[in-house]
Amino acid sequence: MQSTLGSLTSDKLIEPNATDLKGFGLRPADPRCLVMRKDGKTDRLLIGGRYADRLRLLSQAAGDARVFTVASTVKKHLDKRPDDLRDQAAC
Repeated sequence: MQSTLGSLTSDKLIEPNATDLKGFGLRPADPRCLVMRKDGKTDRLLIGGRYADRLRLLSQAAGDARVFTVASTVKKHLDKRPDDLRDQAAC
């Protein structure tokens, strides 16, 4: 997960000033990823619906009005449950 976030880049700017996030499948109350930094601050990443090409997903960093596309593999790499993160070799 850390490598996914560290190399995360946007593909395309879709909306420079989004006001209605529901139209993009984004829900601020339900962030896809919460990142706790060493300084104690938290960053939120919203992942929404698929873009028209069906290969990319719509996304927004909390506090940023812009909506971008990101590779659809980002969701697969970040959508983990606690059991998925546990060291399976120890079981």
